[in-house]
Amino acid sequence: MSLARRRRKPLRDMVARAARGVKAALIVKSFVQNPVMSGAKMVINKAAKLDNYRKIVGPYRNRVQYLNPRTKRWIVKDRKTGRIIRVSKGPKPFKNIRKVLRKNR
Repeated sequence: MSLARRRRKPLRDMVARAARGVKAALIVKSFVQNPVMSGAKMVINKAAKLDNYRKIVGPYRNRVQYLNPRTKRWIVKDRKTGRIIRVSKGPKPFKNIRKVLRKNR
């Protein structure tokens, strides 16, 4: 396994796995008896979500951005559906999204 593909947060992963196990045990326990543990469940849910992180390393797939010449803003579109996903607030393009330059017609 190359260094780029290796997970760099093993402690975080272990905490998340333990939290998922505790969460499953609490769910089973709540079926048996109905304890009021809303605060503990909230903390365990947050710890369980630590395993589901993913940082975007490369470009988005199936998205392109165009420059609107009238407003001077970049528009992100989905390539499959053609729907506009978002529009930039300023004149700078989005990061990690492929730019498509249109020719004037």
